[in-house]
Amino acid sequence: ETVIVAEQPFPLSGIQIDQTGRVWFGMVNGDIGVIENDVLLTSNAYSLAARSGGDQGILGMLLDRDFATNGFLYVYYTANDANPNNKLVRLQVNLSTRNSIVAGSEVVILDLPNLASIGDPTDRMGGSLRQFPDGTLLLGVGDHQIAAAAQNLNEPYGKLLRLNPNGTP
Repeated sequence: ETVIVAEQPFPLSGIQIDQTGRVWFGMVNGDIGVIENDVLLTSNAYSLAARSGGDQGILGMLLDRDFATNGFLYVYYTANDANPNNKLVRLQVNLSTRNSIVAGSEVVILDLPNLASIGDPTDRMGGSLRQFPDGTLLLGVGDHQIAAAAQNLNEPYGKLLRLNPNGTP
């Protein structure tokens, strides 16, 4: 049986379910929402300044394997600022409410080059996120419409990147 708990105006990405059954989801516009006890919370847990359009916005999310104790949520998204780029950040969930993100808790783990420097692509950004048992992160970065970059080991595009949660390789 399928139960619709909420209709959203933007496509969803990075759906994650925590140990308590809360559903965390990202939207291409940069909003992070939570469904708690089968009810969509009326306020977003957090809003990132994300660039949407094409294959941009929130591209992937992952709850840390120790989420119950550390409250870490990883988000890969296209930042909408003076120099738009894709980045992987760590957010801190409020451990008291467990349904919101602590303001100002964003820690950048990976900052990819400015999109304008590579022709301002809008598609094939990637976004798959996984975590190994030792805590390291695996991020699938798309080729950003530069197929040859996947064959170039000096480029981050078209690769699976293994990163420590503090951003070191």
